[in-house]
Amino acid sequence: MFGLDEKELRGKQISCEEYVHPENTRTFEIAGMTDVGDYVSLLGFPPTMIVIDDAVKAFTEKPIVFRVGIRYAEEYHKETEEAILSNIEESPNKTDFSWDSKIEQAENVKAAQGHMMEIGFGIVLILGIIGVMNYINTSVGNMQSRQKEISIMESVGMTERQVKKMLVWEGIFYTGGVLFLTLTVGIGITYAIYQTMNYMGSKFWFPALPFLGATLILFVVCIVVPVWTYQKIEKSGSLVERIRVSVE
Repeated sequence: MFGLDEKELRGKQISCEEYVHPENTRTFEIAGMTDVGDYVSLLGFPPTMIVIDDAVKAFTEKPIVFRVGIRYAEEYHKETEEAILSNIEESPNKTDFSWDSKIEQAENVKAAQGHMMEIGFGIVLILGIIGVMNYINTSVGNMQSRQKEISIMESVGMTERQVKKMLVWEGIFYTGGVLFLTLTVGIGITYAIYQTMNYMGSKFWFPALPFLGATLILFVVCIVVPVWTYQKIEKSGSLVERIRVSVE
């Protein structure tokens, strides 16, 4: 955010001095730069230098710990946070502490979202129903247009079981293609859009169980609908009548 070019600064020297004792100076070589703000002590001051503990101890005997970042072994673990806050309350210098809690931030975000989750699932459900209805209409129309083709195959010896097996495999291949596009292009686009708005650094969450449920429904629809349509066509008349109708 300072408009500095890392390539130009990497490898160059930078010097700093102790705030209280300006005669105490150290020089470091710049190894890299980051715009992560977790290490910034006070806003409005020059860039913060990130060094190892030994460099800090060599610089001053009693360094001041201004900020501490604590990462829990289990994210958003309330018992861990309660233990940390209990230690702060028991400290004689507890009035000097202030903290930001990601748990509180998550709860505030959840409260701000309101019923957005339910609305989102409702929209997805409506779109899913529309998609299934479109597929049913397309599948039925496709089977009617293929009536002549299937009837001719039956006339040269293809059995009913073989026709159904062919339709089942067509449904499986169709579903597999849809799932492949969803798991590659679909998730890729979703992840890219998510990261453009992920200003809080939240992890990307994939809804595995809803996805498995939708996959099961998709397989059932793509297999049952063509087979059911074929059975309806088969009962509509004899093989000769079906071929004659298709020709007409």
